[in-house]
Amino acid sequence: MSMSMKAQLYIVHTYGEVVESQYNYFMTTVSPNGEVYTIDLPYLPDFPSPELMEPHIQIINAELNNIINQGYKLIHTDHHPGNNILGLNFNTYYLAVP
Repeated sequence: MSMSMKAQLYIVHTYGEVVESQYNYFMTTVSPNGEVYTIDLPYLPDFPSPELMEPHIQIINAELNNIINQGYKLIHTDHHPGNNILGLNFNTYYLAVP
């Protein structure tokens, strides 16, 4: 008897890119079926106040909650500290069906 398993994994990655001396922030989500979509995240200055960080965090939180509400569980996170503004940039979240 052969057992076949189908992976059910979402990968959400937040990152920034420098364009003309200014950071632009993005969040890319890869769904289990291979669909990839990227959204812009709000600009953050070098040392943002908590109030300025709020819209950035809310978008990431909404995406992760949307995936969790579909029955997925956060199984691992990677934090990449290089060029990171208060831990908001260069993070990867892995969510899988439990």
